[in-house]
Amino acid sequence: MTPEHEITVSDRVADEEPDVPEAPAARRIAAATERALLRTLLSDPGVGWTVGVEGAVADVLLTAHDRSVTEDGHRLAAVDHTGEIRLDCGVAHATWVLHNGPTPLSVVLATEQAPPGRSEVSEVGGVDEAPGSAVFDLGVPGTRFSVVVDEPVLAERLRRHQGRQLSAVVREVGPHLVCASPDRVVSTPVARALVRTPIPPPGGSSPTGSHTHLLPDRLARRRPLPQQRSLPDGWWVGAVAFLDDAAPETVDVVRHWG
Repeated sequence: MTPEHEITVSDRVADEEPDVPEAPAARRIAAATERALLRTLLSDPGVGWTVGVEGAVADVLLTAHDRSVTEDGHRLAAVDHTGEIRLDCGVAHATWVLHNGPTPLSVVLATEQAPPGRSEVSEVGGVDEAPGSAVFDLGVPGTRFSVVVDEPVLAERLRRHQGRQLSAVVREVGPHLVCASPDRVVSTPVARALVRTPIPPPGGSSPTGSHTHLLPDRLARRRPLPQQRSLPDGWWVGAVAFLDDAAPETVDVVRHWG
């Protein structure tokens, strides 16, 4: 999970590269047991999910009292009022457990599809949750990071920036995104995260529950999530389930199958 504030209103590129720790070992899960493992992960409110790339992620933390888990054919989901995580197991993919010795650290869903994502701000189709709202893809390479806008002034401001890279407009758009706090959708071929919580102001703290991070200085490095380094060549991270706060029985299930 990313600890920094949610939107950095700056186009500065980080001067120094961070230290890169050794990549955890990865073990692929058998397809026959994957669905049961995903049900276990989605049912545990201590499991956090991340979708996106370095510098542009949704962290989905579903701990509210109204939390629910659903399954519809090959689609599985967990939802509460702060956000949701939806997994599409009908998409060709594979699942790995990343571990440090006997300790499982996370579970990664990955696909062989090329990473999605546009390179410029653009208005795209709507979403089922907010009919009539305008949806803008912010142009994050390697994922789809969109905002669902029902505020006309913000929508018109974003339309004026269509075709431009986010790094070129973040100083102007960023403060308005923080003020309006639109819903954010981050998606990959196998996962879709929706975040409904308010965006804190610069220097503020993320609210309890699901939240997003949009950090242009990190985006400039054009890196996937760190878990990418544990996967075989040709596979791309679609979603990561973190086990730091998972129930002991959940960790035991992951250890058994992974």
